[in-house]
Amino acid sequence: MAESLRVWGGRLAGAPILAVSPRWHLPIRRSTLARFDELGILHLDHARRHRYSWYNFLNKALAIVEAREATRAEHLVWIDGDALVLDEPSAFLGESADFSAIFTGGDLSTAGPSDRHDAYWAAACDLLGLDLDQLPWVEADGRRVRYCIQAGIFRVRRSSAVCDHYLANLEALIESRMIPPRRNLFYHETVALALAPFTSGSKWSELPLSHNFVPGAATEEGTIPGLESAHVLHYHDRLYPPGREAMISALRRVRPDRAEWLEERLPSYNATLRSPAPTRLLSRVLREIRRGKAQRFLEGCRTIETGPPACETVGR
Repeated sequence: MAESLRVWGGRLAGAPILAVSPRWHLPIRRSTLARFDELGILHLDHARRHRYSWYNFLNKALAIVEAREATRAEHLVWIDGDALVLDEPSAFLGESADFSAIFTGGDLSTAGPSDRHDAYWAAACDLLGLDLDQLPWVEADGRRVRYCIQAGIFRVRRSSAVCDHYLANLEALIESRMIPPRRNLFYHETVALALAPFTSGSKWSELPLSHNFVPGAATEEGTIPGLESAHVLHYHDRLYPPGREAMISALRRVRPDRAEWLEERLPSYNATLRSPAPTRLLSRVLREIRRGKAQRFLEGCRTIETGPPACETVGR
């Protein structure tokens, strides 16, 4: 991701990149730290203690707060690691709003009172001092839904209150011990961020889909609609087998130079996926410890949903 920004980022190619480790972690390889230096990546290793450090998505909210103190840039842009910059992300430049992200009509969104997620959104708003009707209706993925975002890529004004509200909203949602249908704690982070512009009274805007392009299924001809105009490709698991070849093939059809660049780097990308045996063992132990804490926490949680439950949920 970092190298793609340096190569294809246009006016943002030289933008500072901050990699934040806000909680305790295993040592990062020297080769990785050396690559950070080569790419101009500042690593912020703060190992901050937090009562919910077992919740991995708390990292995002903590990282934004840490990053805000480490730079004087006017805007911060969060980009998930599973993304590639294919063209200058110009929509990140010259924004007047405090916050911007793409809208989504999937996952956790609600289309109205009959939607099973509607009660959860209403409860989350009530918890944070909002009314559900304060969230506007938007068009996303061919649906009319309440304001809901894809939280993998977003831009926030560093001086805005959104950063603090993001973290405070997330802590409040966790402490409430209410969870959405079948989602456990996973989407608390998305909801906390989605509501931050409203709880903080900040201005928000819609980010173009091209700046957080999540590829859909390939057509029979092997194309992925919209890929030709993508500025930031959020590929998720599409570079893992068995979907990798289809992704590369579709990219080769519309952006052959980008596809060639990517294929040259896949061997080193694969190498980073396999850590030394002792590291894998320690990582597994750490994951199990944190998973155990999460499971014990969930036993005291309750599911909030509209209508009868589709299935039993842990802690219901």
